[in-house]
Amino acid sequence: MNYVVLMGNILSLEEKDENCSMKIAVQRNEKDENGNYKTDNFNCILYGNLKKAQDYLNKGDEVFISGEVHYDENTSSIYITIHKLVFMDTNSKDNEQVKLLEW
Repeated sequence: MNYVVLMGNILSLEEKDENCSMKIAVQRNEKDENGNYKTDNFNCILYGNLKKAQDYLNKGDEVFISGEVHYDENTSSIYITIHKLVFMDTNSKDNEQVKLLEW
């Protein structure tokens, strides 16, 4: 079974062929020599519905994602295809701060 669940902060968002490409920083439970928590960065992609992603997501937002891990042989890189994304909407006017976006 290929299934991954991550919680972290959006480092970058960009449009890529009508899709949304993002990098997410996930904090480890380990500190460096300066006492700061170490992080791992994951490349992720949301296929389709770019408008919805642009309307809701911003750099720095905390997100909870689930999806699949993929390996691209052409670039020798690993990325995550996001199927579900939950985030805190701090600009909500209807007091509904937790949003679930499904792709």
